[in-house]
Amino acid sequence: MMTWLGGADCVPSAWRNNPQAIAIRERLFGVNHASLAASLYNLAGFQVGLKQYDDAFTNYQRALRIQNETLVPGHWATARTHYRLGRLLVTLKRRDEAEPHL
Repeated sequence: MMTWLGGADCVPSAWRNNPQAIAIRERLFGVNHASLAASLYNLAGFQVGLKQYDDAFTNYQRALRIQNETLVPGHWATARTHYRLGRLLVTLKRRDEAEPHL
């Protein structure tokens, strides 16, 4: 998990621009591309570090949906996203929802 000293005000511009990068990937590759899922996964991890849990949850779920549709069953990226989503749900004290992901 990443922690930035100074919070969101000190976020590097590359991360601040990530939503635009995601929009570009959606236009180039469509809304169900593994490359988009990777970007959503990375953004969610960064959001967890900033304690933006609701946004992270949404992005992990979206990444997982895309991975389930585009990658082979049991793919390592899908397993990794399940794990991170599960850990986030534990952080949010939603343990019953977390268990299937862990």
